[in-house]
Amino acid sequence: MSRARDTGARVWRGGSALRRAVAAGLCLCGLGLLGRDAPALTLDEAFARAAKRHPSLSISREALARARVGVDQARTGYLPGATLDANYGLSTSNFVLRPGSVPSSVGSLKSSSSLSLNGFWSSSASARWTAWDFGLTRARIAAADQGTEAAQRDLDSARARLWIGVATAYLNVLGAEAAVQVARETKQQTARRLDLARKKVEARVRPKLDVLKAESDLAAADVGVLRAEETVRTARVALGSVMADPRAITDPLVAPPLRHDALGAPDLETDARLDALVHTAASTRPEIAALESRMEAQRAAIQAAKRVVRPTLYVSGQGSYSGPTLDTLTYNYGLTFGVSFPLSTAWTQDPAIADAEVQLRAIAAQRDTAVLDLRSDVEQGRTAWLQAQKRLPAVKLQLTLALATLEDATARYEAGIGTPIEVADAETAVAQARLQRVQVDLDLAVATAKLLWALGGWPGR
Repeated sequence: MSRARDTGARVWRGGSALRRAVAAGLCLCGLGLLGRDAPALTLDEAFARAAKRHPSLSISREALARARVGVDQARTGYLPGATLDANYGLSTSNFVLRPGSVPSSVGSLKSSSSLSLNGFWSSSASARWTAWDFGLTRARIAAADQGTEAAQRDLDSARARLWIGVATAYLNVLGAEAAVQVARETKQQTARRLDLARKKVEARVRPKLDVLKAESDLAAADVGVLRAEETVRTARVALGSVMADPRAITDPLVAPPLRHDALGAPDLETDARLDALVHTAASTRPEIAALESRMEAQRAAIQAAKRVVRPTLYVSGQGSYSGPTLDTLTYNYGLTFGVSFPLSTAWTQDPAIADAEVQLRAIAAQRDTAVLDLRSDVEQGRTAWLQAQKRLPAVKLQLTLALATLEDATARYEAGIGTPIEVADAETAVAQARLQRVQVDLDLAVATAKLLWALGGWPGR
């Protein structure tokens, strides 16, 4: 093992062609790909595109607009109600005797009837304003305001879910493209071995089997490249889907600068740190804020339901302008002050209040459940990041040793004392180590994005 370590260090210090080629490949194996002329699509730009056209945000925006209209509707409780009527009617004017309509001393009166119609013009206006309702309208407005706040938090939550979806798909594309670079570098290594095998066969120092072996490995490497490129296409289609784009995203991508202050803390693995992170997330995640706003809205709705049984003070005014002909119209008006007692609500509101209190308890339970889910999200993100960080040194060492082994195997084969199987095995080990490095980088990036989302501090907020 110590010899392998020394050889690996020598490979990286020696400036060999193999070291330079692999180093260039590793630069591309990082999640940011280089050497593209087209302007890159950043993660922020990808999210901005998705936010403009994704239907999930449109639904949330319309719900917010509806909630704002609800506030305006609740405020109409402070406005007076008014009506205006105007009509013209035709009717007969026959007098009908009824008991008590004339004094009994007048005696019997014979009424006459006629089929002629008489017109009557009438117009009236009335208004009624609730001067005081003991806080009923105020409670309804408070409930509507909290409902609007909850709708705003729902929109923020939808944006957060969209961001983590875009970020994950974006990072998967970068990881798939890094894997393509690994497959292409592996193919190049195999092609170099094939060239070397042909030279040795032509020099009659190695059997033709070496060429056949290298050609077979080159064909397999070519298939690996095709599969890796297909994975990239699939990943780009998935990114387009989450961005609400019916086509695959063809823009070049760059590694986003995802980071959080909690990552790298010496006590990140402790329960105390987890509790602190969950507390931070509970105060910033929009889902929790939305449920808390709904709880406040429900409390205000309960207060409004309780105040329905209280009387209201009102002022009303009436006016009319009427007569049998237009030139004989006569006006009348009046003003009324009163108090209204909603007697029937004394026995109809109790079930409504009880139902509203049950809904409040249900929302509180939803919030508690959301906090538990939030703890799970934070724990998953933290654990994934820690595990990837722990794997990183071992993967780096594995890659260094694989490169050293490949260097030695290649040198032995060039000197005529090694076999092509040794070189092929070493090439396979290097490719696997590089793929594992790509996977660790991808796991770290995805875990960071998920932790940012779980803590409510995602960059797209």
